Amino acid sequence: MNTELGRFIHCGDTFAVAPSAAPHTVRLYSVQGDHRILACTVSVVGDSAAASWGAAWLGQPADWYTRVEAAAVAVYRAASARREAAS
Repeated sequence: MNTELGRFIHCGDTFAVAPSAAPHTVRLYSVQGDHRILACTVSVVGDSAAASWGAAWLGQPADWYTRVEAAAVAVYRAASARREAAS
């Protein structure tokens, strides 16, 4: 996996946010022990974000997606702010 931008926990599950090759896009991994499973990619442009979820993650409640995507975007924006402050 690429360098992590950060992690968060939601409903007891740990997620890692990592950069993607596409601009303004991150990959979100579910961390399960020593394994990381790609959950989705999230494109962040301005104030909007769009996620593309893997089939294994379909069927979650709508508010679950909203909260997980928002947490991933928050990690991405915090990492971007740190990077800008360092330059």
